[in-house]
Amino acid sequence: MQAEREARIAAELAELGDTDRVLEERALKQLLAPLGLAIYDIPPDGHCLYRSVEHQLSQLAEQQAEPEPQQAAVAAESSSAEGGPSFLELRALAAE
Repeated sequence: MQAEREARIAAELAELGDTDRVLEERALKQLLAPLGLAIYDIPPDGHCLYRSVEHQLSQLAEQQAEPEPQQAAVAAESSSAEGGPSFLELRALAAE
């Protein structure tokens, strides 16, 4: 009975077509792709704001770990401690 209900719901959703959210995400992805950017899902767990900042800092650290040859000297001067702060450390820093 549950499987029939889920199949009926899936069929109704398929008939409705793409939601506004799906259309917006698709358009945003098309704009970001040429820039080498992407959307990352962060689970909504009460720490999501800080987890998103943590994620972006980790991405930045990865980019700085493998700089292009002409940027190697600049990256070496401006790099911070490896890894960066955790979401809990970021939360504490924001609270200060």
